[in-house]
Parts: sequence; C-alpha cells; structure tokens
Amino acid sequence: MAGIQRFVTYIYVYENGRKADNTGYAKIETRGERGQIDIHFLNGGIYRGKGMAAFLYAENGKMIYIPIGDFPIENGIGTGSITFQTRVLAGTDFGFSKIDGIYIEDSENRKYLSFWKDVDVADFGAENFVEYRPDMSLPEIENKPQVKLSDERAQEEIIKDAEQESLHTMEIPMRNVFPSYTLEDIWRSFVRTKTPVQVNDAVSAVQIELSDLRELPKNYWYLGNNSFLLHGFFNYHHLLFGRLPEGKWFIGVPGVYARQERVMASVFAFPGFMHIGETEQITPHEKQQGVWYHVLEE
Repeated sequence: MAGIQRFVTYIYVYENGRKADNTGYAKIETRGERGQIDIHFLNGGIYRGKGMAAFLYAENGKMIYIPIGDFPIENGIGTGSITFQTRVLAGTDFGFSKIDGIYIEDSENRKYLSFWKDVDVADFGAENFVEYRPDMSLPEIENKPQVKLSDERAQEEIIKDAEQESLHTMEIPMRNVFPSYTLEDIWRSFVRTKTPVQVNDAVSAVQIELSDLRELPKNYWYLGNNSFLLHGFFNYHHLLFGRLPEGKWFIGVPGVYARQERVMASVFAFPGFMHIGETEQITPHEKQQGVWYHVLEE
C-alpha cells in the first residue's frame, strides 16, 4: 500500500564507545505523515526505571539525536510505544526520511543504538552525541544509501521473514480446517519438516521460528508478543516445541539459569526451567544452559 513503510531493526548496547551485545529490537511503521515505534529491549543494569528514546542522524562523525519520548523499564525489560510525525519530528523541521537510526539511554546513561542506514561514525563515546538544536544547519541527505550494517544483515533477514509471515493472514493452518487437530497433530506436522533435538534424556523437541507460533491454537498466538520469548528468540534465533515427561506440551525459550532471569521468566509466564544434557549430570548451580518453558493446555 502506498505511503506505508514497516520494518524491524535490532538494538545493541554500546560500551566504551563500541558496539557490544544484541539486547532487543524496535519495530517501526510509518503511514503517510504519522509513524509509530515499538521498542522491546533487555536492560542489563536497571531493574526498574525509565528510558529515553530518540532518532539519530550521523554528521561528520557526530550523532545528532532528537528525543521523541520516554518509556518505562520494569523487571529489567524496557518496552514502549511512541508515535511521531514523519515530516516534522518532535516539533523540529527535521523529517523521518533523514533519520539513520534510534538512540536509547537509560537513567544510568547506558547507550543502546540501532541503525537501518550505513553511518560513518568510528567512536560512539558520549562526547560524540549532540542533542538537536533549532539553530543547527542540517544538510539535505535524502539520497543517503540505506545499507544495513554487514554484521546485522543475517539477523535482519531472520526477523524480516517472520514479519512477512505475520502479514500473510490468508494462509489457513490445518487446525482451522480440522477442528479435532491436536497438539500431537501439530507435533507430527512439525517433525515432517524439522528434525527433533534432544533437550535432555527425558525431553525431545523441535526448533521452531516465530512464524511457527501460528500453527498453535489461536489462544496461544499472544505468545508472539511476549517480551521474554522475543528476547530469547533474538539471542538464540529459535524457540522449542516439545512434550514434558508427564505428557504436557510446552513452548520453550533457550536461556541460562540465573536468579534475576528466573524472576523475569516467571513474570512473563515461563516459570519452568529444564537443563540441557543428561539428568544425572545436572546440578542446581547458577549459569546452567537450558530452556525456560510455558506449558500448553489442550
């Protein structure tokens, strides 16, 4: 549809002026003169607080940022939905077409950045960030090439495919054709195209994508908006679907056992944790690799 732009871009934390770990994503949509940005990221330092979001424009090695709003950080996770005008951002005469990326800063001055255009900036230290002022003279840069950063390209393709799947709503999953379609049937459907993996000596599962959640009964589609699930998917690039020893089916999110992670997992409805590997070798110690899981009821 003319006038509509929709894309997802990954958010990275920057430490000592250099890019570090992927910590979340932002979904941006513009329709004519209106736009909206939805932010989801894991904050490594603040359990509860506030984040500031801004649009970025790179010029002569500097990052000019235009604040567009604040959003809350709860349980170590920052989420926010901010609307904006595409032609005049935050009351300036600066339009969205000139923007290179987004800038997030928490109350402890940690910086989180994401770009959808190539930028010529070598040092992302605090001294190179400048807040936009009305007296700034900004050049016309409508033709700046929209090139993804090379080390983000593979991840961008993953989420792009998932986004496209979510838009093609005319495809009818088998459970809607056959009312008696069960989770067992969904498992059989998955294993026709996906190779089962052994989580431990008692549990096997298949690795699935975000788009595969649509194969579940409709009452579980909301999991596609679960911040904990999304963060796990962006870190490990897959989810798990399988059955527990007692016969219950589950959706799993790969992760590492830690006390703070356990709290967040429970808050977002993934209270169970199973270790990877042979059961007799498992210890309850911190930092064990495993799977956080949500039980599915038929």
